[in-house]
Amino acid sequence: LKHLSGTPVGTARGAIELIEEDMKSRITVTGINLADQQSVHLRIAESAAEVDAAWALLIRDCADAMRIYGAGKEPGMDQRLAWRRNDAFAGQLAVRAVDRLHSLTGGRGLSLDNPFQLAWRNVHAAVQQMLMSWDMHGTNYGRVRLGHSFNDPRL
Repeated sequence: LKHLSGTPVGTARGAIELIEEDMKSRITVTGINLADQQSVHLRIAESAAEVDAAWALLIRDCADAMRIYGAGKEPGMDQRLAWRRNDAFAGQLAVRAVDRLHSLTGGRGLSLDNPFQLAWRNVHAAVQQMLMSWDMHGTNYGRVRLGHSFNDPRL
């Protein structure tokens, strides 16, 4: 079982921490304290929930793998496809979490030396790896669930 999504999930968790720290002292040009804005609270809450959900999914899959391999068994094709699906989906949750927060950075968030911009680029780069492809792994999972063959010779 290979989890490549640890990188984007960890990056997303770090991006949330960056935003939280930034929002605590951020005042808009019109004098609005962003830490007091409900929309900021909701963006942080939803992004944090996505990261927590992604992490929980990965932890559960690792526990399942340990149980299966610990019993001296091999996972079935359905299980392997589900693990690949979950790995790719966890990456998608990380991307969504970071994308939701990106607008909170304002124009500063476009600067290449902004730490959040680096996190945004890194989370997007991480999910470009073929083993993180939601389109491929989601499709393969759905195909098999509907009685078709899958398209990944590496499984």
